[in-house]
Amino acid sequence: MKTRQYHFLNILLFYSALSICVGLFIPPKQTYAQQAPLMTHYYLNRFLFNPSQIAVQEANQLHLIYRNQWAGLQGAPETFLLTYQHTLPAQKMGLGATLKRENLNLIAQTSALASYAYLVNLSAKQKLSFGLSLGVMYSSINWDRVMLEDLIDPKLYSNDDQFQPDGNFSVLYTYNNLQLGLAVHHLFARGASKKFDLNNAFLRYGNHSILSASYKIKPKKGDFTFEPILLYRFANTFPGQIDISLLTEWKEKAWLSVGYRNSYGYALSMGFKVSENIRASYAYEIANQNIGIASNGTHEIMLNYTFGKKKNSEPTKEKEVMEKTTNTTQTLLLPEKYANLLVGQPYLLQTVKFGNNSNELDKINLEELDELGTILKNNPKLQIEIGVHTDNTIHANASKTLTQRRAESIKQYLMSKGAKGYQLSSVGYGNLRPLQDNNDEMNNNRVEIKFLKK
Repeated sequence: MKTRQYHFLNILLFYSALSICVGLFIPPKQTYAQQAPLMTHYYLNRFLFNPSQIAVQEANQLHLIYRNQWAGLQGAPETFLLTYQHTLPAQKMGLGATLKRENLNLIAQTSALASYAYLVNLSAKQKLSFGLSLGVMYSSINWDRVMLEDLIDPKLYSNDDQFQPDGNFSVLYTYNNLQLGLAVHHLFARGASKKFDLNNAFLRYGNHSILSASYKIKPKKGDFTFEPILLYRFANTFPGQIDISLLTEWKEKAWLSVGYRNSYGYALSMGFKVSENIRASYAYEIANQNIGIASNGTHEIMLNYTFGKKKNSEPTKEKEVMEKTTNTTQTLLLPEKYANLLVGQPYLLQTVKFGNNSNELDKINLEELDELGTILKNNPKLQIEIGVHTDNTIHANASKTLTQRRAESIKQYLMSKGAKGYQLSSVGYGNLRPLQDNNDEMNNNRVEIKFLKK
């Protein structure tokens, strides 16, 4: 009952945020130049509009995006974007970097930003993260787009290349599947020009803010998830703009997003998982403005590389899994060599070896551990002890420390193969339990497992 109540409250909070933002919206009475462009693929790379996202993401991300706005029109904007986000869950923080190149008719702008985000756990389900990006923006004449007749105009040479500092600040609140965020972009802006004119300085972005809200809906049955996403951009240099979209995903392998941006038009994007680490996506926008109608639309392509997915380090999660599996009747899928073992009976892993005085696993013979990891993954009720022993060629205290580290190395390897932390107990016995005369290195340096629960 509580779960349903929380689900209802989350949906209510999301649509309350939507109503507030819609209430703030005032239809524009005049046309303003485009401010910092909002990529259609923001739903796959939310770091684009809120740096705080690095602290809550589950893996390291590398994104490459190309955007061709109003294709077919001379001097239409182009954007090349590269972002990297690195999560550090143990330190409750994340690091990121952004490199962007924009061609805005005769102006070229290149910016580089470094980002930092920090996570505060308010409770088991509530998180608050803060993000800060700092860097520099460089503006110059885009000589590739200068026409021949422009070269004799002295005004073309009256603007020197310009450097200016750039920065963003953000905050993000997360409660289960609900996210609410606020980000302020271009912290050091000196004011925005609404129209480029070679008599004036380069086009400059004004600082502006982005409110965001999203809620992921995961039906109990079926393989689809649905997530409505709302962005509201506002500043004193241009009217507020709402961007609302619905993201539908299938098993995290394919997705489709439809969206609407007021005073601009509609967007459709789709993508799929190319491999375990690579995703590709394409977006097409149909603008309802005159300039958009006269063009061939806006095209956007994104490639994503994901790696280093973090392990779930919250003990409460493992406890929940253990409680669920404890009361579940299931058939154990065990090979014969393990099926006949009694609880507490040791079994020697014959091929698991370490380097001399090292806790680094010998990577040549890992078949036994690979098999054991798969067994534990498929049988969540199983719990084992990993016991590591050595001989007396080193001091007792040193052997105790070494074997404990070796046991931990095996535990980490099994977890990388799908085993859960609650299934594994690692014990370093040192040289206290020799099988034979303690000078016998061959038999006393060994790794054993025994089932604690079957």
